[in-house]
Amino acid sequence: MKTATKFTAFLLAALLLLSPLSAFADTSSADGSLISPAPVSPSPISTVDYYRSNKTLSDWWEVLALTAAGVDVKAEGFVLPALDGDSISTSGSPTALAKAILSLGAIGENPRFYFGNAADRDLVRVLASLQGENGAFGAYLNEHIYAVIALELTDPSAYDRDAAIVYLCSCRLADGGFAYYGDVSDVDLTAMALLALQYFRGDRAAEEAIESSVAFLVSAMSEDGAYPSAWEPGVEPSESVSAVISGFVAVGIDMTVEPYAKLARKLAEYCRSHPKVERVSFVGFDTHPSHENARKYYRYGSSAVFTVELKGTLESTVRFVESLRLAANMTMIGDSITVVTHPASTTHKQLSDADLTAAGVTPTLLRISLGLENADDLIEDFEQAFAQIG
Repeated sequence: MKTATKFTAFLLAALLLLSPLSAFADTSSADGSLISPAPVSPSPISTVDYYRSNKTLSDWWEVLALTAAGVDVKAEGFVLPALDGDSISTSGSPTALAKAILSLGAIGENPRFYFGNAADRDLVRVLASLQGENGAFGAYLNEHIYAVIALELTDPSAYDRDAAIVYLCSCRLADGGFAYYGDVSDVDLTAMALLALQYFRGDRAAEEAIESSVAFLVSAMSEDGAYPSAWEPGVEPSESVSAVISGFVAVGIDMTVEPYAKLARKLAEYCRSHPKVERVSFVGFDTHPSHENARKYYRYGSSAVFTVELKGTLESTVRFVESLRLAANMTMIGDSITVVTHPASTTHKQLSDADLTAAGVTPTLLRISLGLENADDLIEDFEQAFAQIG
């Protein structure tokens, strides 16, 4: 299972950079003429040079990754792994067929005609024929996702898309994500599901699955931004982080600071208008002394961190923070989750009253670092916490 998880993350990274293979739709001519893959930014020189000095590739996953990194493996004389058309087309394996389709497409070959013009050699058609009456491809969810991605990138009209998305969404678990088995979602498979779900934007069930999957992935993240391994306790595999990033980007989540800055402004405006808030210090407000510098130096005109001072006492401020349910009562910043810190009782509690005053830390000061949650959900969380302090 650990190997399958690594393969999942590897495929995610490669697929995200591959151009859609729409030249292979059923309207393609049998001469195999193709649209060249769009150029992408190269990977680090050291990584590519390693393969350029070892040009015999042992697996098509390597072909996918190199192509995604902008390497023309055929033009540069790489020795490609053999593909057995007979065994692939008769394998009955959605994973094997999807892998072959994506691999051939990555090098500019047409998976419909690569092994001949007969219908039973058309890998896209053969893969589509494996779809069951319930809309599923294969016995395992990762097989289904592989198949959907391969068919969406080649010829979406070749299979029953409606049945496929209904089946995929039906596999969503109570915690919001997807799993290989059991009732606890798996980070890598949930991220992989987002790559399939991206092709069904606008479908109500798909949108709900995207929202819940993102929420699960945000909640599963550890304090340092990594994801604990489901198979090796104490290990946080980097493959899971790259898988989640790929999934987030696939469904349109901006991984730059822009969404954080927008959320910070909305929450700061809410706090500024709240009767239980004394003042808000947000560099995005034109009343802030550093506002002009923020406009000049910040890409989106503000940061995602600001401070508020509540009306009341140290005790009531601590009660507010401890009453939060969605925002976290911790001390880090720059995470995917919103963190509310009470410096006077945590990061600065060792200072004397005089030093606290000199540092500008009052008993009711809070530092807020925005994450990726929904703004309205955060405001609702703050509202119920305010209700706890009278």
